[in-house]
Amino acid sequence: MKKFLILNSSALGDFVTLIPFIRLLKYNFQDSEITVATRGYYAPLFNYINFAKFIDIASIKIHLLFSENFNSDDCADLRIYDEIISFIGADAAIFKKNLKDINPNSFFIFPYSRNSIQHQSLYLISSYPFRYKKFFYSDINFDIFSNKHFIIHPGSGSKYKNIDIYFLIELKDKLEKSLKIEGVWVGGETESYLKYDKIIPDINIFDNLNPLFELFKECFFYIGNDSGVSHLANFCNIHSFTFFGPTSPNQWAPLGRKSYIFSNFLKCSPCNKDCKTQECLNFDLNKVVNRIEQEFYSCS
Repeated sequence: MKKFLILNSSALGDFVTLIPFIRLLKYNFQDSEITVATRGYYAPLFNYINFAKFIDIASIKIHLLFSENFNSDDCADLRIYDEIISFIGADAAIFKKNLKDINPNSFFIFPYSRNSIQHQSLYLISSYPFRYKKFFYSDINFDIFSNKHFIIHPGSGSKYKNIDIYFLIELKDKLEKSLKIEGVWVGGETESYLKYDKIIPDINIFDNLNPLFELFKECFFYIGNDSGVSHLANFCNIHSFTFFGPTSPNQWAPLGRKSYIFSNFLKCSPCNKDCKTQECLNFDLNKVVNRIEQEFYSCS
């Protein structure tokens, strides 16, 4: 049985885009054992991933590999793997040298596509010499016990990607009235100011993924910006509506069978810049409501 180790320390949304790669690896090496060393925060995801095991990347002292005074005995456990696929240190010569010294069967992939046309998941897959190519979605068979509410996440990893908060507040109000279903706000530490400034006093702030998964189990649909939580909702096979502005949906859209995109597809986008007009995030509220209502009634 071949043993793979995948090294990854990317943000949440980026990690979810890696899931099709892991699935394809298992498809090519069906008798293999795949271990993913990534952030400890992502451990709850592996309760729903049956094709790979999790270890906390901090436990294998990966940071030591960036030192010129590296002692290979400090990371001796890396020798037990038949192959290491690293999405870390692809452009760091000392890291690559040290990892190769420990395990010569190490393969390096730069973690982000520089091409805004190619989807991130497809870029990752194309970067490895798979014998058999097959497309896999990034979602799973997640048990949803009821359609109690819909979820809105108003944040993201960058404020430039966020649609106006008052647009979302009005959107939530209109959907609650028209669909007769409760909307639930969720956020991380970055969005805690919305609670303390009483902009959204009832927002649920989470510091780990478990309570979010519990909310997803009773979720009819999800609304959010281009963010890790949007990718996570898609991972849980929830109908997801994601707003894209300065980033490219061609590259970063959640790759699931229930993923829906709002984008103005302006010529200046993607740009990842802070501009005064933010026309890319200027959406017609009534059109957004109508689109979500159509999907809601078609799935009810």
